[in-house]
Amino acid sequence: MQKFSDKKGITLIALVVTIIVLLILAGISIMMLTGENGILGRAGEAKIQTGIAEVEEAAKLAYMGRLTNMETGITLGNIATDLRAKGYTVEGPLGEGAEVVNNVTIANPVTVINGGTEIVELVLDKGEASARYFAEVNGKYYEIIMEAGGNITVAKQATDINTIGSGSGSGGDTIEVSGANSNITATNSGTTVTIEGVSAGTSSLNVTVNGIQFTNVGNITIADLTENVAGIYIGETLYGTSDTISLDGAVLLSPIQYVEETTSTWPSTQKNSNYIWSTANSNVAQVTSDGILKCGTETGTTTLTCRGANGTVTCNVTSTSKIVTTANKNTNRTLSG
Repeated sequence: MQKFSDKKGITLIALVVTIIVLLILAGISIMMLTGENGILGRAGEAKIQTGIAEVEEAAKLAYMGRLTNMETGITLGNIATDLRAKGYTVEGPLGEGAEVVNNVTIANPVTVINGGTEIVELVLDKGEASARYFAEVNGKYYEIIMEAGGNITVAKQATDINTIGSGSGSGGDTIEVSGANSNITATNSGTTVTIEGVSAGTSSLNVTVNGIQFTNVGNITIADLTENVAGIYIGETLYGTSDTISLDGAVLLSPIQYVEETTSTWPSTQKNSNYIWSTANSNVAQVTSDGILKCGTETGTTTLTCRGANGTVTCNVTSTSKIVTTANKNTNRTLSG
């Protein structure tokens, strides 16, 4: 008769169950180690937050250092400069309109002849009120924030700075200009403003930059003409209404103070200022601000007018030359015919 051993062994089912349990435990261990909230992840996040805290502390020390030196008007740009000097990587200013306009001025008081024009330049005083700066920590960028009173913090969440454009300069500003009252009219191309005197008195400009309005910009005086004019002279030659100046290049105009029509001698007093010059067709002939009559871009005949306090005088101008722009060069040359 066959005998069976009473020794016990592991069954196949028990082995399979054991392997499954071990795999489950291994999966749990891996998830705890490498998962989003795992041990390694939390360690990396702790490292980042420590780095953010270091930047924040350095920024606050930089601010306090400037206060100690009695500085005022401390900006994030100043703090960014200090952080870079300490070896931190800081990107900025970033953001649309990083430079904001705090004030608009005109450099000097302006006098415009009534009926004449003057060209002025606006001066935009820009600050960094909306500038954004980001410190690099472990390959990511975290925004540096300055609160009211100078308290500085660093954001705990990273920002993709590639989605933020750099700040626009003066070339990107939207500027609208108008006269503050009816004594002037004003038009502009960017920061260049043309002011036309309408009536004697004083005025200023209303300027809107990127939607922000600035009033009473500049000190503008509109003055009536004070010099009388008797005729349009080139040298000692008087050109009357029926006379024609033959223009081949440029000549200097010499209007004179008023004299009796019967006076035939050349007056001793002559001026090129405080008169208003104009041509009926600026493409044929133009008058510069310093009294130079020059040919335009076309040949032909036009009317030249000089206005003084006592009225206007005119003559004809025939231009046999024209200014053309040489292709691909920043120079002009005069061609005859």
